[in-house]
Amino acid sequence: MNKLLNIIIIILIVLIALIVTIPQWAVKKPIKMKVGHLPDIPNYPLYLGNDRYIFKDANLDVRLVEFSSYTEAMDSFKSNGIDAFFCLPWSLLLKHGSPEDMKVFLSYYSSPTTFSPYGALIVNSDSKLKKMKQLEKKKVGCRTDPFEYTLLKKTLADSIQEKYITLEQLPFSTMLDSLREKKIDALLIYEPWLTKSLERKDYRILSKDPICALFDPYPICAAVFSSNFIKTEMKGASIFLQQIDSIIDLKRENSAEARNSLTNYTKITRSESRNICLLEVQKLGEITEDAIQKLADFYFAEGLIEDSVKVSDFFLSPEPRDQDK
Repeated sequence: MNKLLNIIIIILIVLIALIVTIPQWAVKKPIKMKVGHLPDIPNYPLYLGNDRYIFKDANLDVRLVEFSSYTEAMDSFKSNGIDAFFCLPWSLLLKHGSPEDMKVFLSYYSSPTTFSPYGALIVNSDSKLKKMKQLEKKKVGCRTDPFEYTLLKKTLADSIQEKYITLEQLPFSTMLDSLREKKIDALLIYEPWLTKSLERKDYRILSKDPICALFDPYPICAAVFSSNFIKTEMKGASIFLQQIDSIIDLKRENSAEARNSLTNYTKITRSESRNICLLEVQKLGEITEDAIQKLADFYFAEGLIEDSVKVSDFFLSPEPRDQDK
């Protein structure tokens, strides 16, 4: 009896030893990723994946790195400080980005067909303006941004003679005050400030994102991988892409959870998140190059970027999804 008991004790000791040591030799180490972001609406796949532990469950150790400017993020790409970024404006990417440094795997668009627009020309609630054509000899404001300024001027020129167009580039912090104080008659504004302004009831939409008259859909921004990360951790990129795809599919079925995730990372309130536009997004393999190439050609023709750009060079090959199969 004692001999049998001793055998059972030995077996239990061995089993306990195996259980304790399994994590050291059988469990795969998570793939580490540093993903940069400026708190913003298009980043919801990143935020939702983090909140729901989607990345962690896929054996990804995703660390979010918050930046204070896009310039800072671009510098980090060049020094291999981050592995991916959500999301770079297409204007900045086309002007300062390089296919040697980064690869696009998601692209976001503003479209006038959406019920809730991402951008709009707004006016004061008591304004008598009803149509864009009535902006002739009126003052129209936009951000201090040469890309936005040029696009808006081109859009207005379709209905107003150029000599009657008056555009003012304004500091971001004073734009709404300038409209409220009637220093300008209309203002081009984008989310989240569009929803924030409309909730105050002091403003109304004159026209959904007018730039979509030039580009429909209008490419806004893109999520990008570091080219170095693609080269050194292809499997990690593949797994990350699969999780991002599943998150976007989840959002397409029901956007409520994606909207809620924004409140944990941005200054958007729960009330605002219910009305805010999440932007149309195209996954890798869905991205239509034509709209982005048209935008790049326009920027080049207007002298906003120095060199002609072949945008297809920026897109990541679809193959990373298949690397771990």
